[in-house]
Amino acid sequence: MHDAKQWLLGLLDEAFDGPAWHGPSLSSTVRGFSARQAAWRPTRGRRSAWEIVLHCAYWKHRVHERVAPGTATPFPRTGKNWPCLPAEPSPARWRSDVALLKRVHAELREAVASLPAAVLQRPAPRQKQTRRANLIGICYHDIYHAGQIRLLRRILQDESAGHEVAPRMTSQRQPSQNSRSLSGTSRRSSVAREATVNARATGGAA
Repeated sequence: MHDAKQWLLGLLDEAFDGPAWHGPSLSSTVRGFSARQAAWRPTRGRRSAWEIVLHCAYWKHRVHERVAPGTATPFPRTGKNWPCLPAEPSPARWRSDVALLKRVHAELREAVASLPAAVLQRPAPRQKQTRRANLIGICYHDIYHAGQIRLLRRILQDESAGHEVAPRMTSQRQPSQNSRSLSGTSRRSSVAREATVNARATGGAA
């Protein structure tokens, strides 16, 4: 049981702080973003890195409430699931929200470390899943959103370098030269097969 708790703590550390086998952790992915970059959206309706950071912080807080009820400090931002961005984003507010993410992670880890190992195998209050399942889930959550932020960083880098960003695909997309060639080849192959079948049916040579 003790080893199982240490394994969970190690998983929490890898996903958030690293080093991790899969690649960059969530905290290392956020490092180096300016407030302006963090607030940037790739297109209307998509999330910014800043929103993702607050979303990750919110769910760490929620998992903390599930696995150790009554030990989590109140979440300081308004909005559920996707907390609201500051009315006026600034470098100071960005640093504050990154610090919030780190703080709620540290509080979650501390809560897990203080729980008896056997408790982790039990369902969380008003939850069907065990505390262990919730903790594994928040690790996956960190990794998933770290990947999103990495992608946003790459798009920003490409735009800064003046690289053309690939256009979004639509249902009206024209076939490429390769697809047209393959289509033509497929049609010719179909005609040849049909001729062979007809020749055999009539006793002729293929």
